[in-house]
Amino acid sequence: MVGYAPTRNRHQNPDQLTSDLATKSAGLSERARRERNLSLDGPWRQLKQVLRYGILVPGRRSRRMGGDREWALIGQLFTAFVATLLSAERVSAASIETKAQLCASCHGEHGVPSDPTVPIIWGQQAAYIQNELNAYRNGDRESQIMSSIVESLSDAEISQIAAYFGDAEWPVRSESPPSAPAPGAIATCQACHNANLAGGKGPAGIAPRLAGQFSPYLRDTMNAYANGERANSAAMSTLMQSLSPEDRKTVADYLASMR
Repeated sequence: MVGYAPTRNRHQNPDQLTSDLATKSAGLSERARRERNLSLDGPWRQLKQVLRYGILVPGRRSRRMGGDREWALIGQLFTAFVATLLSAERVSAASIETKAQLCASCHGEHGVPSDPTVPIIWGQQAAYIQNELNAYRNGDRESQIMSSIVESLSDAEISQIAAYFGDAEWPVRSESPPSAPAPGAIATCQACHNANLAGGKGPAGIAPRLAGQFSPYLRDTMNAYANGERANSAAMSTLMQSLSPEDRKTVADYLASMR
């Protein structure tokens, strides 16, 4: 995920959008934490009391464990506790999906952003998304909006959101397949982004998918590497500086037209 300038609508300026997204994200984090704690507190407290003091009998003091009947009751309570844990996991999964919907504000409701300078992230490499979210949070990449969102996320939430989008299908778009021969620089791209340019593990780590990405976004990214605005990959900076602006546009257009 690369820095971008989200489309400005008539109701919000960028600062207001940043504030609203950050408030929503923080609120969702706090609500999910409360729901998880409430769902676990009762059964967990009861289980600890049973294991320590014995069976709980309403209106009577607890006594030490003993007998098949009491062990059966412990088994029932333990089963209920495990079921509660599984239910909490479902609540957690639902909260991650809710958090991921914040991303749709800029990245598109169904995976295709309305602004072509914003990247497609549905079906992008999960490890790459996770790395970039961490880079925004650590200050290695700059974006007021992205930094405001990720600073409220835990490591686990970042990992889960990255997996959520990584597991999604890359959106089908209507561009025609490339008809012109591949530009010479494409062979260099394939060295890290793999032969089909769908990304994955490469010599420098996990590389993002390029095939089918928006051309304006790719051009902005390549230009940012070339002029030093983005400096989290020395190899990309060197490569982009070796290409003219016209060459970068040709490469971006070719990549965008790929399936």
